[in-house]
Amino acid sequence: MRLLGAVWDQRLLDQLYGNALTYIHGHSVGGTNPSLLRAMGAAAPTSAFDVRFNREVLGSFGRYFRDPGDLAALCDAAEADPAGTRCAEKSRLPRSTATRGTE
Repeated sequence: MRLLGAVWDQRLLDQLYGNALTYIHGHSVGGTNPSLLRAMGAAAPTSAFDVRFNREVLGSFGRYFRDPGDLAALCDAAEADPAGTRCAEKSRLPRSTATRGTE
C-alpha cells in the first residue's frame, strides 16, 4: 500500500486508477464522490467503506468493509489473486466500460 498524498496531475491519476490492484474509498459521509466515480470509470477494483452513499453509487461493482479487519481481509484477498481481482471487477462492468483503453 502506498499513501501518496494529494495528486493533482490528471494523467498520473488516470494511470494510478487504471493500474491499481484495488482502490480504497474510505469516505463515510456525503453523496457521490468524484474520486469514486473516477475509479469506477477506470474499472479499478474498489473496496469502499460500507455506507448507504457508497452502496448507492457502486452497487454490485464494489466490495465493502466496515472496520479495519474487513479492509485488511479485502487487501489480502486482492494480493493473493491480483489477476482474479482485476478480472472479477471487469467482468461485472458493461462490456463497453470494461474494455475501454485496452484496444
